[in-house]
Amino acid sequence: MRQIGAARIDATYFCPDPPGVPSTRRKPEPGMVLEAAAAYDIDLARSYFIGDKSADIACGQRAGTRTILVLTGYGAEQDCHPDFTAHDVVQAVEMVAQHGFHKSPRKRTDGGIQAAVRGQGEDLAVCSRKSGRSRNGSLRKPASVQ
Repeated sequence: MRQIGAARIDATYFCPDPPGVPSTRRKPEPGMVLEAAAAYDIDLARSYFIGDKSADIACGQRAGTRTILVLTGYGAEQDCHPDFTAHDVVQAVEMVAQHGFHKSPRKRTDGGIQAAVRGQGEDLAVCSRKSGRSRNGSLRKPASVQ
């Protein structure tokens, strides 16, 4: 997040509930993603959820995003069905930035990314505002889910 710059982050989200306590905010539930989508007018159908665990992929799918499983961290051990697979988070972001928005009819055609925010580990959400721009014209910030 330091590399993106604090001025380009609109919000961060986390789940304060401990594991084992039912919560709509803990993955694979999409609570924080849906909160961010509502608060920042994020078009989830044009967004990506990137992670290294099956819970990340399930969260993205439940939220209505496209998903990318990275094979670093826990990724190679996961049994899930992401839309795409990448070697690591850098490759995943490159896939979205260079190819992701124009390889499918559902994807943006302008090649822009409105959000790229890393959570703990390899979790990353890349989201598009429905308007196509953030409030300050910089990178858009989605839910940093964990």
